[in-house]
Amino acid sequence: MSVLPLLLTLLVFVISLVVVAKGGDLFAEGAENLALSLGVSRALIGLTVVSFATTSPELSVSLIASVQKSPGIVLGNIIGSCIANIGLILGLSAITRPLRVDRRSAKRDGWVMLGFGGILLILILRGRIDWVSSLALITAFSAYLGIAVRAEYVAGRSRRFWFWSKREGPQISRGRILLDFVVGAVMVVLGSWGLVQSGVRIARTLAIPEFVIGLTIISVGTSLPELVTAATTTRKRREEISIGNVVGANIMNLTWVLGLAAVARTILVRVDVGVTYSAIMLVMMALLMVFMNRGLTIYRTEGAALFVAYALYVAYIALRPEAIGNGLELS
Repeated sequence: MSVLPLLLTLLVFVISLVVVAKGGDLFAEGAENLALSLGVSRALIGLTVVSFATTSPELSVSLIASVQKSPGIVLGNIIGSCIANIGLILGLSAITRPLRVDRRSAKRDGWVMLGFGGILLILILRGRIDWVSSLALITAFSAYLGIAVRAEYVAGRSRRFWFWSKREGPQISRGRILLDFVVGAVMVVLGSWGLVQSGVRIARTLAIPEFVIGLTIISVGTSLPELVTAATTTRKRREEISIGNVVGANIMNLTWVLGLAAVARTILVRVDVGVTYSAIMLVMMALLMVFMNRGLTIYRTEGAALFVAYALYVAYIALRPEAIGNGLELS
């Protein structure tokens, strides 16, 4: 590829990143406002709507990459997003302001996240993630979601607080809210398609493995909605939401997103590469668990430690791209 086509591809890649980020932001905001306008409580919104919305870029990118036979982007995006959510997003958020941790996130959801990370490592050791594994992941996620929603409902009843509560939130017409929701969803899908197409083209032109592109640039791009959510909730002193959203998004990436991508096409994994980066992901998750359970607060020094760990992870990838090869194949 000559210089001009490469520059045009890079331009498409950057534009697609912006479209995905803005679309994810619109989609998440529209989803939350729509739920609030219907009177659904913030507890249920944070548990379901916001996490689903902020993981929509990862889901869209992974499905499109799976269908288009770009396996490195599928698993690289999922693992990279989980690492970026912890090291980049929560790390920067905690450096800005210490983050209060919801007890549920520390005592239940954090362990669920770590458990699903361990399951991913086991699947990688098998060398393949097929439709049976994907259905098991989706079923496990559905069970977890049902248990979590019921727990919120019981807690709400004990506080005389129902999910279908008094209407709150911004006084915006439902037509406008629905428009934001639909436009955001369309932007995420179109931006994801452009991101995958241009990312694969750049990787092949510059001889960079697709897995590296998925682990770094694409995973950061698809994690931007979580970054926006974390910045907004931290500024408004609702830090528990940002932590819950990151933990929930990681759980969805490891179950819902990976499961649907594997249903579309079986993922065959190069075990040595998959184990290395899933192990890094598990170390980041374990580090987050330690920090969350120490006084239910992530302090600035701990946020700095998470961010430094993420920077070392990026440096490791940059220094050893030749050790990755193509990483993954799809059958």
